[in-house]
Amino acid sequence: VTTTAIPLIIHGKDVLISNSDRKHPITSTSAPHLKSFQGATPDLAIQAVESCASAFPTWSQTPPEERRRLLLNLAKASNPIH
Repeated sequence: VTTTAIPLIIHGKDVLISNSDRKHPITSTSAPHLKSFQGATPDLAIQAVESCASAFPTWSQTPPEERRRLLLNLAKASNPIH
């Protein structure tokens, strides 16, 4: 069984905390592997909020059709069943 952690994405980069701090497993009978998501330290939470705030002006100017395309691609990429 392969365990895959779902990272935080801060300033466009994957950020993983240590394995011992990932305490939120996601189990699925339809997926051949286990995933876990992680919480964030206060510092990482602040970094994530700052990253989102800096990205918002561009995102808010992105047409709805493009947002939909990007989000659907993200959903497909994060779900190995599709």
